[in-house]
Amino acid sequence: MIRRLRHLWSSARGSVAIETALTLPLLCLILLGGIELSRFILAHQKVERTSATLADLVARSDTLSNSGMDSLFAATQYVMAPFELGENGHAVITLVIGDNGTPKIAWQRYQPSDATGSEVGTIVGQTATLPTGFTIANGDHVIIAEVFYDYQPMFTGDLLSDTSLQRMAIFRPRFGTLTIVSD
Repeated sequence: MIRRLRHLWSSARGSVAIETALTLPLLCLILLGGIELSRFILAHQKVERTSATLADLVARSDTLSNSGMDSLFAATQYVMAPFELGENGHAVITLVIGDNGTPKIAWQRYQPSDATGSEVGTIVGQTATLPTGFTIANGDHVIIAEVFYDYQPMFTGDLLSDTSLQRMAIFRPRFGTLTIVSD
């Protein structure tokens, strides 16, 4: 009996199976964590690129209409792909005008249209909240595009469940003031 126990103790048979059983969960965790981290970084970049693209497209316009705004918002879905706004986020375009040293909201548009929330403010004619250190001279106009996205993790569940991404891009209109959005 003692000889058999010594033989089992010194035997290396099955050690690979045991090592694999011990390391496989760790390797799976590293793989899934890497995939999740890659998706999160991609979503962050997509939100940043979408806000910059949206602000740039609006700033390039010489006139704006509601149907034109819908087209610009539709373009954001291509920039955000494979992530979607809608249920998980929204985009906001705001025109801010410098009025006697005070930035005022001239107009705002949302996508989807029933979305709410903006870091700049939500009431037309009221004072706009601008990033620290950013000022607008009297009579100047700026386009501010904001994109909000609630990242939904694929593998980590509740570990990253409260991850909201938000980016803002500010451009000056290139071909006019864009103070009016026509129907």
